[in-house]
Amino acid sequence: MANTNDIFTENLNLLIEHSGLTDENFSNMMGFSLRKLKYLKNGKGSLKVNELEKISSFFSIKNINTKKINVEKDLRLKLIKTHVKNEEYITSLREAPTIVYAIKIVLLDEGIFKNPIGVKEIKSFFKQRDWNYSSSAISMALTRMPDLIKIEPHPSKKGSFVYSKR
Repeated sequence: MANTNDIFTENLNLLIEHSGLTDENFSNMMGFSLRKLKYLKNGKGSLKVNELEKISSFFSIKNINTKKINVEKDLRLKLIKTHVKNEEYITSLREAPTIVYAIKIVLLDEGIFKNPIGVKEIKSFFKQRDWNYSSSAISMALTRMPDLIKIEPHPSKKGSFVYSKR
C-alpha cells in the first residue's frame, strides 16, 4: 500500500498538470518557493498544515494526501469558475496553459489527429485558443510524449515530421 507522501505526490502532480498552471505560477499562488514545489513534486520535502489546507482549498479537494484522486478533464474550467473573484488566481488561470496541458488535455481530446498532421496545423489549432507556442516548443513537447504521440517523417517535406495519436 502506498504511503501518504506517495499519494500526495501523485495527486499534486496530476492536479497541477490538469490545472494547466506552470510550476512557477502555482508555487507563487500557494505562497511557497518554486524550489519547495519541485521537492514536493518529487516526493521530498514537507508542508505546513496551512500550506496543505491552501492547496486542498484551491483544488476543492478534501483528501489530497490520503487517497488517490480521479482528476476531471475540465478541472481548469472548474478552477476558473471557482476562483473568478480571486484576482491573484484568476490572472494565472487565464494565461495560456502549459504546453503539456495543451497537448495532453486539449489537443489529444479534440480528435484533431484523424490523420497525421504537422506542427503548423497544431500551432494553428492552439492559436485559435489564443495560445501562442513556438513551433520548436510544440515539436519538443510532442517528442517528449512517445507513449501518446506517434512521430513519422513527413511524406513530402524532407526534414519535417507529422504527428498522430498512438
